[in-house]
Amino acid sequence: MKVLVNCDGELATFEVTESSTIGDLKQLIDENESYDREIQRLYLGTEELCDDEVTLEKSGIADGSLVNMKISLLGGAGPVEYIDHLKEIAVKYRCNKMICRKCYARLPQNAHNCRKRKCGHCPNIRPKKKMKDKDGKK
Repeated sequence: MKVLVNCDGELATFEVTESSTIGDLKQLIDENESYDREIQRLYLGTEELCDDEVTLEKSGIADGSLVNMKISLLGGAGPVEYIDHLKEIAVKYRCNKMICRKCYARLPQNAHNCRKRKCGHCPNIRPKKKMKDKDGKK
């Protein structure tokens, strides 16, 4: 049986059997169209064919069916463990600051008065609030 796969607006035809699985179809697309199996998302109508072990017949794919393929983009930042000395530098230059209560200027840790003229170099400053960890703890 022939299955039409819409890959980025181009139709590709693949010859498969009814007992083939969705994983087999993904493997054929990987070999012929050079899209990796992990980034392929196959859709029949609006339903995603996500289980690779299901046969094409059980998933509703018949001879001449049109299967749409979308590519899932991998990326994003996962949890990162920072090196200790880099974390200390970041805390020193971004977190350990004093804040002016009038103009909200960020001042060095050892400041006694604000350096800005618009608030009149007021001595009313406070330490910057600590950043919360991902767990919600300070």
